[in-house]
Amino acid sequence: MKTDSVLFETIHPYHNPVPLADLLTEIEAVIKRHVILGDNAAAALAVWVLHTWTFELRDIVAYVAIESPEKRCGKTTLLSVLAAMASKPLIASNLTVGALFRAIDTCRPTLFIDEADTFLAGNSIMRGIINSGNTRRTAYVLRLSAAKNNPEPTASSPSPDNTQTGLKRYSCWCPKVIAMIGEVPDTIADRSIVVKMSRKLVTETCAPLAELNPTEIKAKCARFALDFGPEIARARKIHGEGLNDRAADTFDPLYVIARLAGQDWEQKLHSAAVILASTDDTEKSGSGLILDILDIFFDRASEKIFTRDLVA
Repeated sequence: MKTDSVLFETIHPYHNPVPLADLLTEIEAVIKRHVILGDNAAAALAVWVLHTWTFELRDIVAYVAIESPEKRCGKTTLLSVLAAMASKPLIASNLTVGALFRAIDTCRPTLFIDEADTFLAGNSIMRGIINSGNTRRTAYVLRLSAAKNNPEPTASSPSPDNTQTGLKRYSCWCPKVIAMIGEVPDTIADRSIVVKMSRKLVTETCAPLAELNPTEIKAKCARFALDFGPEIARARKIHGEGLNDRAADTFDPLYVIARLAGQDWEQKLHSAAVILASTDDTEKSGSGLILDILDIFFDRASEKIFTRDLVA
């Protein structure tokens, strides 16, 4: 029995073709029904959900980083909603390095890592594997395995294979969601759609997860992959205007899907991408802000300055 047949339910494609724009709108509505989230984040995540069904057709896979400043901000709820609609979801609240790449290599899942703050900080090996796993050509790790006792190379078999040398290559290529309290490491955020959560107001309400039934949506997603897969594979890379190179790489597979859905969704995704990418850049530029303040002190040749003057 195949491993993925044990871990994941079998999804049968929807019986009729599905209008892509309508499917994206339906996924977006589900996200916003269960989680308090801004329009830009909800739109980008709706396209990302469909990306998980076709990620192997592109050279870049997009990550999602869910950041929460404190407990009870809805990060686990959002992770659960996305997992309910994504392709082959595999959820882990704790993870070792070995389990990380072996699970990906075996199952090709959409990997959901919750509570990442409890084990990701200081783990440079795991961060390196996650960083490399969003680009197809670099998404591998090498590990030693037990070498077989094989004869010496001959003319008909001039070089040993990986098993004979004791080296095994594991893939770490798959969509990933990393949810944590605090900010994800910069190198991971740089490859991710960064979603910043906050506690909902007492006036804000959302539907409980018990009311979420994703069966029909997943069938429609499977039908989407069947109908649009060839076009997604053929599509040229799309560099979103106003995005830096890394953000453009991250959003490329999403742009391809949004363009197939029509001009309204392409514009909607582009607006979301520009805002989400610029917000991330701004909030991670503390060192640049300090240098700007230092320049002002030098220009004034002063050791003190009123805050109102500094802001001006």
